[in-house]
Amino acid sequence: MKQDGGPIEKYYNGLQGIWREIDFRRPNPMVCVADIEKYNLTIQEDRVYLFLEGLDDRLVNVCADVLQMQPFPTVEQAYARVRREELRQAVMLSNPDSTHVADMTLKGVQTDSRQIPTLQLSKPGDSTEPLKKLRSLRNMVVQNVGTHGILLKRVSKCMDIQSGGRN
Repeated sequence: MKQDGGPIEKYYNGLQGIWREIDFRRPNPMVCVADIEKYNLTIQEDRVYLFLEGLDDRLVNVCADVLQMQPFPTVEQAYARVRREELRQAVMLSNPDSTHVADMTLKGVQTDSRQIPTLQLSKPGDSTEPLKKLRSLRNMVVQNVGTHGILLKRVSKCMDIQSGGRN
């Protein structure tokens, strides 16, 4: 079985189905616990090699990375590493005109008597202006520091520690 340009998820799920069927039809014949563990580790290692062997050529670099992992990875760990790399490549090679670049904006959430800032993502063209939201956050922090001197003291103490006691 090979990936053949298809989605990595489909390829991996296909292999998992085959391996489940093999495990069902050919159970481990060993009785000794130590031998069972060795057998299972050998099977797991073979499955990593089979998984990597069937991947598309564009993922050859990540295959080398997986084979150098210490300790040797499980199939699930190998899949996670390869999938992460595939997603990274997809983002790097994507057309910037077809993707929506998300702007981070701040939104205040009222809880009790305090307003807590939270981040939200907005698409280009939204009416929110991130700079105004950042200024609003700064003002909220300044107001909270003014009303809650404890926060100001903690920040001052941290800054004092980082500067080595010098101002």
